[in-house]
Amino acid sequence: MVGATFEAADEEPGSYDTIMSATAFHWIDPSVGFTKAASLLRPHGMLALLTNMHASGGTQDALAEAMQDLQQNLVPEVGSWAFPSVDAIRTKAEGGGDIAAVWSRIERTFTDAPAVDDLFERPTVSVHPWLATYDRDTYVAMLSTQSPYALIDPDRRDELFHQVGNVVESVLGGVVTKQYVTIVATAERALASS
Repeated sequence: MVGATFEAADEEPGSYDTIMSATAFHWIDPSVGFTKAASLLRPHGMLALLTNMHASGGTQDALAEAMQDLQQNLVPEVGSWAFPSVDAIRTKAEGGGDIAAVWSRIERTFTDAPAVDDLFERPTVSVHPWLATYDRDTYVAMLSTQSPYALIDPDRRDELFHQVGNVVESVLGGVVTKQYVTIVATAERALASS
């Protein structure tokens, strides 16, 4: 086990058959991450990037207006939200380009994607929609893991979540289904990058 950031880890070049990141590669400096991943992979090694995206769909959509009203009244700094459709996410994910271009379209990015077509072959992208079912408490617990809510003053957050729970009960009878989309992008290290 290595106790360092990916950027700072001192690993032997060509040490790995696969490098996989699940919902975390966006935290790595893109000007370093893709180059380092390519250097650490053996010939024909694979970079595999996975993420989950929130999508419209499921019964959660019935909560949207009430949630927006609650947030506007209790925590306006969170702002409003709207989730894209599964088809819009699929179009974005399957829009072509090298693996850095694909990833910058679907994950949070703070800089432009570097060109990495000399480091990796064209990626294979797969899109997997799925529904999660939550009761009142697990839905609120899921919301509490989301960054915009985690940063709210605890007293105001508790009040928001109490009210959200009430809406889940009154609008949906205590059960919410929420649409997600898992995206997997894999790319083989280009032999020319060795």
